[in-house]
Amino acid sequence: MSALLEERTADVERRTDRLEILFDRFMEQTTAILKEMKEEAARDRAEAARARAEDRAEAAEARGKDRKEWNRRWGELANRMGTVVEDVIAPSIRRMAREELGCGDELLFCPRISVVSSDDRHYRREFDALYVGAATTRRSRASGQARANRYARLRRPTTTRAPMHRRV
Repeated sequence: MSALLEERTADVERRTDRLEILFDRFMEQTTAILKEMKEEAARDRAEAARARAEDRAEAAEARGKDRKEWNRRWGELANRMGTVVEDVIAPSIRRMAREELGCGDELLFCPRISVVSSDDRHYRREFDALYVGAATTRRSRASGQARANRYARLRRPTTTRAPMHRRV
C-alpha cells in the first residue's frame, strides 16, 4: 500500500507541477495581453487627442473665415446705411434749414464732409451734411422766438399712443 500511496503522491505532484506550469503560462499570456491592450488604448487616446486638435484648428479657421465674412457684410450694411443720409436726409436738410430753422438762403451745402483741425492734424471730424446760409438782415424778437418754437417743435417727440382697448 505504501507503493500505491507513493505512486499516487508522485502522480499528484506531477499534475500539480503541470498545473503550476500551465498557470505560469496563463499569467504570462494574460500579462502580455493586458500590456498590449494598454498600449493600444494609449495609441487610441493619442490619436483621438490629435483628431480633436485638428478639429479645433479647423473650427478656429472656419470661425476666422466666418468672422471676416460677417465683418465684410456689416461693412457693406454700414455703407448702405451711410447712403441713406446722402440719398434721403441730405436733400431735406436744405429745406429744413431754410424754412424750419430760419438759416437763410443757401450759400454752401456739402453732404458727407470731413474737416481736419488746423491746430492738430490728427484731429478730424466728419459730418453727414453741412449747410451754410446767408444771414438775414431783419431780425426781430418775434422771428427769434418763432425760430426757437420751431426748434422746440422739432425736438419734441411726435409719437402718439393708440388706445389699448375699445369701449363699447
